[in-house]
Amino acid sequence: MSQRTAILIAAGLTAFLLVVGGAVAGQLVNPTSAFDAPEEPVADPVEVQTSPDVQSWMEREAAYQELIREANVKLEQAYAQQEAVAATAPADAAYAISAEQAAEIALQAVPWAKLLRPAELVDFEGVVAYEVALNVGMVYVDANTGDILYNGAVVMADDDSSYNDSGFDSVSNAGGGVGIWGNDDGGGDHEDGDDD
Repeated sequence: MSQRTAILIAAGLTAFLLVVGGAVAGQLVNPTSAFDAPEEPVADPVEVQTSPDVQSWMEREAAYQELIREANVKLEQAYAQQEAVAATAPADAAYAISAEQAAEIALQAVPWAKLLRPAELVDFEGVVAYEVALNVGMVYVDANTGDILYNGAVVMADDDSSYNDSGFDSVSNAGGGVGIWGNDDGGGDHEDGDDD
């Protein structure tokens, strides 16, 4: 969850609690319905006395409202800081290499890999670079030159480079000895269990 999402959720919950708290407070202070008219008019509202419990509750409510106001100010400051950071973030077009080109460069360096997500601009050891996430590791490509700054791709154990077009292991057949199927010209045991 991003910081912006968390802040928005917190602001939404705060607003919801304010509405519910106001409704409950209104019912506690004035339990009569808005449609019920008092039978006797109040002579002077200044002379109305409130109980100590109600006064205590009103003071707590005022303190709570002040805390909410301070929290909203802090949220606005956080939003302003986040927008300032987003405005100063480097743009893709300001560099010689685009995100798509960086992904192509990384895939050329690691041809057996697959791209997991689009390349992202990052600061790699003080150099603006693209972070290319592959299924076998990360590759960092310089955003200005296209050079690979770091290749963290894991070499596959079943690398296809040891097989020729016929599918046989060219290294094990090179000396005329036993091939990958266990055949030899000496008439010895075969892997399939047949004896000649």
